[in-house]
Amino acid sequence: MIQLRDWLPDAVGGVAWIALDNPGQSPRIPIFSGTTVLPDSYAVDGQLRYDENAAVWNFRRANKLATVKWGETRGDIEKARRHFVKKGVEEMPFVEKRYSEILAAEGQEAAEEFLTGYTADFAGAAGMKWKELGNKFWSKFARAF
Repeated sequence: MIQLRDWLPDAVGGVAWIALDNPGQSPRIPIFSGTTVLPDSYAVDGQLRYDENAAVWNFRRANKLATVKWGETRGDIEKARRHFVKKGVEEMPFVEKRYSEILAAEGQEAAEEFLTGYTADFAGAAGMKWKELGNKFWSKFARAF
């Protein structure tokens, strides 16, 4: 989903909410238009083969395992997704305000560095949660799916 809010500065007014892997099972990660670089794992192609260095596999592994026993895993996936939706929505006013404060006090480069760091932190937290879910599902169903 793309959010375009013309009443805000371009750097925080444009936000791409991206989901890696299955959008029905994956969290949305906010990438502000002022973000200058994504985490390294987002530059690794994981579409055609498994690669632990590719961000997509933090999500894909958990989602695939969840799909196999959806009745038993759905609650965990949906709870985690809701958490990141709520986090993103609730933190938007803070990010917008903090960006403006840094822009006024330190300039555009520092403000964009803040957005880049925020995106990296959000993406890292979501990736870690899905990695944790993947480990949980693998352990839970290791003997039989």
